[in-house]
Amino acid sequence: MSSLEHLQGGRYAVLKKLGEGGKGIVFKARDTSLNRVVAIKMLKNPVTTGEAYSRFITEAQSVAKLNHPNIVSIYDIGKEDERQFFVLEFVEGQSLRDLIETYPEGKCDIQAVLRIGIDVCNALQYAHSQGILHRDVKPENIMITEDGVAKLMDFGLAKMLGQPRQTQDGVIVGTVAYVAPEIALGKGADARSDLYSLGAVLYEALTGKPPFPGEDPVKIIFSHIHDYPVSPDKLNPKVPHALAECVMKLLEKDPAKRYQSAADLLKVLRDVAEESLREAAPPAQKPILVVPSPRPLARKEIQLIDRVEEMNQLKEAVDRTVRGEGSLLFLRGEAGIGKTRLTRELGAYARLRGMNVLYGRCPALLTMRGIPPYILWSEVIRDYLQAPTTEQLYRVMGFYPSEVSKLVPELRQKLGAIPQSPPLDPEHERDRLFEAVSQFITNVSKEGPLLVVLDDLQWTDESSLLLLHYVARGVYKQPLLVVGAYRDNEVDEKHPLSPVLTELNRERLLQSVSLRHMSPENVSEMIKQILEQDDVQKEFCQLVYKKTGGNPFFVEEVMKSLKEEQLIFREGNRWKIKEVSRIEFPETVKGVVKARIGRLDDECRNLLTMASFVGYDFTFEALRGVTGFEENKLVELLERMLKTGQIKARVVHGEDVCSFADAIVRDVVHEEVSPLMHKRLHHVVGSALEKVYASKIDDHLAELAYQFLEGNDKERALGYFLKAGEKAAKIYANNEAVSHLQSALQLLDEKEGELDEKARVLERLGDIKRIQGEYNACVEHWSKALELRKKLDERENVSRIDRRMASVLDFAMGEQEKAETHYQEALKILEALPESVELASLYGDRAYMLRRRGELSNARSLGMKALELAEKLNAQEVVAKSCRILGTVLGDIGDAQALRKAIEFDERGLKTALDNGYMEAAIWCYNSLGVATRLHLHERRLGYFEKGYALAKKVGHIHLESWLGTHLAFLMLLRGEVENGVSMVEASLALARKAGHIVNICWSLNILGYAYRILGELEKGEQCLSEALNIAQKLNHLEQSLISYWNLGLLHLAKEEYAKAAEFSEKAFTRLKEAESLWHPTTISWLVLPYIEQGEIGKAEKQISIYQKLALETENKQLIATVDTLRAASLRAQKKWDESIKLFEKSLQEWEALDVRRWFVWFFARYVLFEYARVYLERDQEGDRENAHRLLNQALEIFEKVGAKKDIERVIAKKKLLTA
Repeated sequence: MSSLEHLQGGRYAVLKKLGEGGKGIVFKARDTSLNRVVAIKMLKNPVTTGEAYSRFITEAQSVAKLNHPNIVSIYDIGKEDERQFFVLEFVEGQSLRDLIETYPEGKCDIQAVLRIGIDVCNALQYAHSQGILHRDVKPENIMITEDGVAKLMDFGLAKMLGQPRQTQDGVIVGTVAYVAPEIALGKGADARSDLYSLGAVLYEALTGKPPFPGEDPVKIIFSHIHDYPVSPDKLNPKVPHALAECVMKLLEKDPAKRYQSAADLLKVLRDVAEESLREAAPPAQKPILVVPSPRPLARKEIQLIDRVEEMNQLKEAVDRTVRGEGSLLFLRGEAGIGKTRLTRELGAYARLRGMNVLYGRCPALLTMRGIPPYILWSEVIRDYLQAPTTEQLYRVMGFYPSEVSKLVPELRQKLGAIPQSPPLDPEHERDRLFEAVSQFITNVSKEGPLLVVLDDLQWTDESSLLLLHYVARGVYKQPLLVVGAYRDNEVDEKHPLSPVLTELNRERLLQSVSLRHMSPENVSEMIKQILEQDDVQKEFCQLVYKKTGGNPFFVEEVMKSLKEEQLIFREGNRWKIKEVSRIEFPETVKGVVKARIGRLDDECRNLLTMASFVGYDFTFEALRGVTGFEENKLVELLERMLKTGQIKARVVHGEDVCSFADAIVRDVVHEEVSPLMHKRLHHVVGSALEKVYASKIDDHLAELAYQFLEGNDKERALGYFLKAGEKAAKIYANNEAVSHLQSALQLLDEKEGELDEKARVLERLGDIKRIQGEYNACVEHWSKALELRKKLDERENVSRIDRRMASVLDFAMGEQEKAETHYQEALKILEALPESVELASLYGDRAYMLRRRGELSNARSLGMKALELAEKLNAQEVVAKSCRILGTVLGDIGDAQALRKAIEFDERGLKTALDNGYMEAAIWCYNSLGVATRLHLHERRLGYFEKGYALAKKVGHIHLESWLGTHLAFLMLLRGEVENGVSMVEASLALARKAGHIVNICWSLNILGYAYRILGELEKGEQCLSEALNIAQKLNHLEQSLISYWNLGLLHLAKEEYAKAAEFSEKAFTRLKEAESLWHPTTISWLVLPYIEQGEIGKAEKQISIYQKLALETENKQLIATVDTLRAASLRAQKKWDESIKLFEKSLQEWEALDVRRWFVWFFARYVLFEYARVYLERDQEGDRENAHRLLNQALEIFEKVGAKKDIERVIAKKKLLTA
């Protein structure tokens, strides 16, 4: 085959022959253009005639349209030496024919058959939906991947439904053992013909022989047409009766009696699978041995471990997920204990239950710090991209496809133009990215229950782990199971996984499964499995157990070493063991591995050495680059190494990836190299990888940086660290960005000069630390950058850093004196320079600082100064920001005139922001407008919050989406739309918890507690409000504390716990004195009621007088109505009936003028109508009962509408008193 070593002018490099069939020869090859492993099917006979060539093209075109996880994809067609060939997806695994031959009598495991049947049925359902028949379903055309996924291949006889046939009448198309009767008779074929062939395949897999065995094709065809096979459960008693009936129905002669579609069959197979799993579930006390399915590998993988308990836990998690109850589960255990094997078994079980399975694994490079950010989730998304149609992809992309494409750029190739996301503040950009990936994974799970397996978490990057934490917060309500696996002995308290585990456990999001060592009995069974014989000395097995501690990998390494030393040797067809007492075991597994490596030849040892400098994982291309070996030579060496078991190989997204059998193997090889040679080899490897990665260098920046750092090429290391840091920062991988930039800074410190670059790196580090909330570190980095900028006499840069430090010191750290110093320094520089946008920004920042200190007049003055300068310089972004600051300040002032001006400034800021595409500023303006219209412009307020919420959701501002969602929920509750309000606030709370926005969590809990108070679910309400108050107090958040006090005071009032209610009144009134805003009294004033109920009229009247004065001064109509209602209640408690009634009537009119039946529905019923009714009930004069009845009925109507259970009971109780 030497003439075919390279095809299509060198594009396809043939690596080795895989097999040969009647129609063609199949090779493993490499597509050098796309750097992926492919399979090439070369037709044995050239296609020369017009009809044959037409059929060949039809085959290629029909299959090329199919894109499905259970179909082998066709990539290309070509011609070489007049012989046509297909370029196909390469599948690492074996055919169903190979699998059948590994089982005794060819009778496959029942669950394996069901799993394969479901996969092939999925493939046929999709192909049929695209109008394509297979027409040659047989065991040879079904490939089983290493993960147990069945893929249907070789649509060589596919034919477009409804188009002219490509075969001559009477010519039977398909293999006779599986051909449908109608095809044998020369009649037309349809989808049911493929189902007949699948039935014949399942029959053979279950019984070990086809429905009609024999050598004579004519007799076999006759039987297909006329005979019925014996039911498979008669030939194999293990076959469930339901499955036997299913297969026999598939083999009906009349297509009308078969399943009419693959979808019909799929449902039956899944039902049978579920029932089979229930029946096959082993008793809890009975151990089972988890052994990998036989498959053709260079080395046989052996694991023999009792895993019943662990597997049952995993299966239960899968079963819950199928019911829509998602979860997060971690497998933990040391290297070689069987974690990866168990996840494979779980994947097979999940597929049997109808779940989709996606895998993400972190590549083990030279150092964890060289891992690209978000690698786990990039791998999961890429795994999904192997199969979906463009339509499916659009469905699962969610709101923010641009963010997902930052992790997986090839998405842009599949979806075409993706609009960029609008810019947000850096601290909110990462939230959007996390939400985008979370939505993607969740949407995939909505297409069908989903299992995501994340392997080797001990090697992964910090950003992947943080994103995992984010996703985990949302899985519990989705049909989504995330399973992670890690080596717990490699995760100490300094490991990035450690704090994530702590938080996941604290939030009760994680279930852990620990894998234990094998027992002596299991070690004995494993040794028998390795030797493939039962008579093994018990003394030898005990000794192996003692030396290995029951670790499967160690057992396997010891056995291989003993074979290589001829201490275990073949005698005839049996293994013999030398005298056990004379066997010298190495003391450690490293000793075993070292001894085995020492027995390799020089070429193999050199290959392993070079590979160890790439990492634990290494691609074929990388290894070829660093070794310089010619391709065929490298393939030969790798094949030899695979046979020794020192390395293993797999295909990942079309690329050959090799790994050391274990990290220990790599470490042993690496440690044998001298320190001097270490540096040299790292430099050689770095230079070689630089060339290998040239076309995708951005994916390997950190890896190359560390290679050159270890190789003492500091100049190249510096360049790559700087690039890696910037790339990580752009995708919000902040921890990785800090690590790379700090490495760059250390290298810069070793160089003379470079002050500008040092200052730039220091300022960037400060930026990232600010985003992370590490303000002390932020100020430290900025201070150093400031000193360097001063040395360089860069006045504008100095002023910019001074301004930013003033903002952080004041806003985030409360260091007002230090902030003032930096503000004055910046002001001194900028006012001496020509007017600038930086100066306008400084005025704006300063105005906001003054507003926080309560200096509202000065804040207003400086805000105007910022606005005027920004307008003069046409700095529209600063114009929008200044308008919002002025709106906020005026809103704080709070009188009617100030609120009108606040609305004007906010609307102007909104228009400027929208006109110029400043989406985040626009959302903040909507929020400010919603607050500024709070008193009586409720329709406008609703409109602002709705528009702001929609825009926040559109651009992915998770913080404001949650914040404004809670505002909307509160307005819904005010309108009496309690069910909608609860749904909205629960969604906002879930989003806030997911993103870890503490203030938002507090705000949502406050409003959810209020909702529960309306509904009368007072215990739930108190639970929410207590949590909210706890958060508010920890944050020293005045506004949220006041809301919690108000809610809790009125909740305890509802529980008739008046003393406790009054305690919250006292706390609220005390803290209210600290409030900058005048709107809080409108809400807090209701806390006078507990005083009234306790008979503390003096206290009540004192507070009412304060609020009455304030209401008149500020023209606050809502507060005026509130004061009159409270005074009326106070008069009722004093039995001043006439005055109370007169004031209640006045307040009724005031509330009606505020459109109360639309905007304060429940509140009006509870604190106006019901309290007013109490006057008539308590006075009980002539006509009072009728008046009380009228008011109670009005209140009851509202309570019933909103579902206020406790209030309904209270009204009914009062009405009973009226009729007593």
